[in-house]
Amino acid sequence: MPPSNSLPSPRVLFITYNISPRLGAQSIQVSRQIFHYKGRCSIVYGDNTSVDGKSLDAYRDLSSRLDNITIRPIFKYKSLLSRAALKLFPIIGMLPDPYLFWSIRAFLRITLELLIKKQFRPDCIVVFGNPMSVVLAGVLISRIFSIPVISSLSDPWPWVRNDYNKTNIKFVKAVNSFLESFVFRFSTFIVTNNNQARALYSSFFPCSNIKTIPHCYDSSLYVHRTKSKSSISENTKIIRIIGSFYGPRTLDVIYPAFSRYCFANSIDASGIKFAVELYGSYDETFISDSLHKSGLHNLIALKGSVSYIDSLSLMSTADVLLSIDGFVDNNIFLPSKIVDYLGAGPLIVAVTPSGSPTSDLLLNSSHLSLDSINISSLFDVLPSALEKYSDDNSQAERFRQYDASLISEKIRALVTTASLIPTSVRNDQF
Repeated sequence: MPPSNSLPSPRVLFITYNISPRLGAQSIQVSRQIFHYKGRCSIVYGDNTSVDGKSLDAYRDLSSRLDNITIRPIFKYKSLLSRAALKLFPIIGMLPDPYLFWSIRAFLRITLELLIKKQFRPDCIVVFGNPMSVVLAGVLISRIFSIPVISSLSDPWPWVRNDYNKTNIKFVKAVNSFLESFVFRFSTFIVTNNNQARALYSSFFPCSNIKTIPHCYDSSLYVHRTKSKSSISENTKIIRIIGSFYGPRTLDVIYPAFSRYCFANSIDASGIKFAVELYGSYDETFISDSLHKSGLHNLIALKGSVSYIDSLSLMSTADVLLSIDGFVDNNIFLPSKIVDYLGAGPLIVAVTPSGSPTSDLLLNSSHLSLDSINISSLFDVLPSALEKYSDDNSQAERFRQYDASLISEKIRALVTTASLIPTSVRNDQF
C-alpha cells in the first residue's frame, strides 16, 4: 500500500548499538539516517564512545535527545577484558556475535517500556545491524507486540554465508543459520544498501520482502566545497586516498600502476604531474616499509588520521579521489566512503572487482572503475579522464539521489508503508 501524505507521520523506534559520537563507518551512516529522518522517533542505543578515545565530530546531539534510552555495555567490545574473553572462548563472539548480552538487555528494557508506557509504543521499529544480535532483539519485540519491523543490514552475517564465513564450526553455522532465517522470515522489510547484496539475500530467502536503500552523503557537511583546490601547482594534481586498510583491502593492488608511473619519471606526456596523499587508520610502520620496498615512498605521502569533518574537506579539495575495495569472491560490499566521495565532487577512481557494487555505482559515469588487471593503465587514462570530468556538468545532478535528505524520504516512505500493513497480515506472516 503506498504511503499517504494525508496521514500523520508514524512514530519510529530506532534500535542501534552504534551511534555518534562513536567513530566508524556504520555509526556515521546510522547516525546520518536517523538525524535526517523527518518524523517522530525515539532511539535505543548502546555504545557511543570509543575505547581509543577517537570520536565522530558530526551528529553528536543525537545521543542527547530527551526521548532516547541509553543502555551502556557492561564490557566494551574491543576493550582489554572483552578481547581476552573472546581470545579464550572465541565461540562466545559467534553465537551470534559479541553484542549478544547487550542485545538481551536492550530486549528486556524495551519490552518493559512497552508494557508500562503506552505512549512509548511505536508504529514501526527500525533496527540496524550488524550486529545481528541487535536485529534479533528488534524482530523478537516486533513479534511479541505485533509491531512492524524494518531490519537494515549493512553486511552479510559472517558466521553463516560460506563465501564470507570466518568459522568451520558446524554447530555455530547451524545455530546462526536458524537465527538468520528467523530474521528474514519475520521482518516486515529487509533493507540492504546495494542490489548485489539484495540478490544474494533473495536467492536464500525468496519469500522475504527485501528493499535496497543505498548509503548517503550529507551535503550540509561540505561547507568548504566552494574553496579552491589544494593542488601544489597548476600542473600538479593531488590524488587522495582516504580510509582504513585491513584484511583484503590493501594498497598492494595499486603498487604496479604507481611503480610504472615512477619509472616513467613521474610525469605524464601532457605535462601533468601527480602527488599522492594517504589519510586514515593504518599501520604506519608497515605501510612505510612497504612503500620503501616498492620504491614509492617519494610518491605517496602518509598523512595519518584526521577527523571525519576534516576528511570531507580533504575530499572536496582534491583533484582525484582514489578508492580501493577488498578483492574477495562475489563482492557484495559497498563502502560508504565511496558515497562520501560522490558528495565531495572530484573525479573518483575506484579500484574494485568487475561487477562489484562500487563498479555498478559508477557505471556509465565520468568516474573511473578499474579492476586489478586494468589498474596498471591508471596514469595512461587519468589525464584525459580529468579533462572529460571537468567538462561534464551532469555528474552532480546524477548522484544527488544519494543526498541524505532524499534517502531519508525513502526511509520515511518505507516506514509509512510498513506501519499501514494490517495487523492480520502481519500475524499471518508470523
